[in-house]
Amino acid sequence: MAWNMTAQMVETCSCNMLCPCWYGVRELMVMDQGWCASALVFRIRQGSAEAVNLSGRTLVAAWVFPGPTLFGGNATGRLYIDEAASAEQRRELEAIFQGTKGGPMAIVDGLITHWLPTQTTKIDIQEQGDTLTATVGNSGHVKSQRLKNEGG
Repeated sequence: MAWNMTAQMVETCSCNMLCPCWYGVRELMVMDQGWCASALVFRIRQGSAEAVNLSGRTLVAAWVFPGPTLFGGNATGRLYIDEAASAEQRRELEAIFQGTKGGPMAIVDGLITHWLPTQTTKIDIQEQGDTLTATVGNSGHVKSQRLKNEGG
């Protein structure tokens, strides 16, 4: 069941400013809209699971939490895996990102109660300056801009 991974993660969510879930204090983890829609893009630099090389793969995890907090669970999720992934890579990535292989992603196993079928699709990433845009097949796109303070 062991797996390891080094990846770039880009997160977007429906909250107005900075996802409160990152603060780790349950009382602060209240969703601005009363619900949360989130997409996380993972660009895997290096990784493996069960002797399957995962390096170079891209995955998008899309989740909708009915609210009012993340820990209420009852969420719906779907994974989008880049079309270049082999069947073995898809199997391992699905198990990792659905939380069934343990590690940090295991938290989603208890929060996402309904998984829609994983989709294999083209995931196109464009970077321009501090903006990253990921187009996920015909399903949608994620656009994220790095936040900076006066110190950069």
